[in-house]
Amino acid sequence: MLGWLALAVLLQASASADEKWDFQGSFVSVVGSGTDRAVFRLADGSTVTIPLAALSPASRREIARLSDAAKASSAAGEGESRVTIRGPSGKPLQLPVPASLKEVESRAFLSRTAKDAVTEYEKFIGREGLAAPDREMANERLLHWRTFVEEGRVRLGDAWVTQDERRDCERRASDMVRHAVELLRLGNGSLAREELRDASRLNPDSGKADFLAGLLYVLVARNDAKGAEHFEEVVVREPTNAYALNNLAVCQVMSKQSHLALGNFRKAMEIMPEAQAVADNLGSMIRAASAGRVRISAKVLGECNGLYRTALSEHGLKPLSGDRTDGFTLLGEDGTVWDRMTASALIQPAMQGDGSGALPQSSEATSGLGDSVSPKEQTPAFGGIDFQAIIQAAQSVLPGSQQPAVVPPQDP
Repeated sequence: MLGWLALAVLLQASASADEKWDFQGSFVSVVGSGTDRAVFRLADGSTVTIPLAALSPASRREIARLSDAAKASSAAGEGESRVTIRGPSGKPLQLPVPASLKEVESRAFLSRTAKDAVTEYEKFIGREGLAAPDREMANERLLHWRTFVEEGRVRLGDAWVTQDERRDCERRASDMVRHAVELLRLGNGSLAREELRDASRLNPDSGKADFLAGLLYVLVARNDAKGAEHFEEVVVREPTNAYALNNLAVCQVMSKQSHLALGNFRKAMEIMPEAQAVADNLGSMIRAASAGRVRISAKVLGECNGLYRTALSEHGLKPLSGDRTDGFTLLGEDGTVWDRMTASALIQPAMQGDGSGALPQSSEATSGLGDSVSPKEQTPAFGGIDFQAIIQAAQSVLPGSQQPAVVPPQDP
């Protein structure tokens, strides 16, 4: 708390008159978007939140002075008054609490809604034996989160926004994904990529744009490493998206990361045990290793065999068909099954042109089961391509399409 301050508050009572009233309170902090409201604690211990615009100029100047002093004090004791966590985006974030409140503030910040954050602090404050300084700081943070509740704020990525702002971001991002599909139909992969990138940034909680980008890189650009990057981003945002987990695992097999692939196949099967495509991919993994087309350690191969056995004996899935060779399977979010090799074979012959509309390729892309392809051998990703197949793939992740909910993990 930062001392007592007598405030003259101007309230607009009517169009022609102002009502002036005074009170004494302990200034706590400024809150709200743009820090446009001040919180005070009254003599009876209760608090009041007042818009800064309603205060007299002299009071606003005094609040600014106290707020600046608090910031300077915080900066001087940075190691004691701030902690760092990894935010939902993966970036480090600084939270204005001491180390003793790091756990509760982290849970509050990572909550989906401000109401959930308030619940975290109420449980924390209700603990027995909580030190007085921690209780006082926790009460101040509780005021902060209650202000967010009043404003109806929810988390969007690393930011706390109003529900209207969130809905607007979701709508605009959905429009961008739809427009990316239209740009693909018009043959401009470069512009489509920019639309998907912007949509991903605009709505950091949704994996739709990255899911579509992953399909494009694998089925069209034949770049499994880039496909893996996008499917991995989907999994970070949507950890129980079994479709993305399966596709990420396929890309990892193709990129010579079978040890990582097996873990993601396992997660996909735990979430969606009835998925025949996951069982087929495990069988394809064993077959590819047997034929020497991919190197897998004995340990990973043994674990793959155990998971494949479980798929057949416990989940009742069918063995891999005898006419399948390198056909690893990708999944669309509507349950569409894409045979990676077959889909690529349908699209690849139509790739012509100078590459001006191509998705950017890495210096060494991967094709097939991890075999290197030099840049000179790569075919431009978009240019004179028949988009029928890729538009069909894009439809599987269009916002608003009929999609089954991702199956939650089953209780043991």
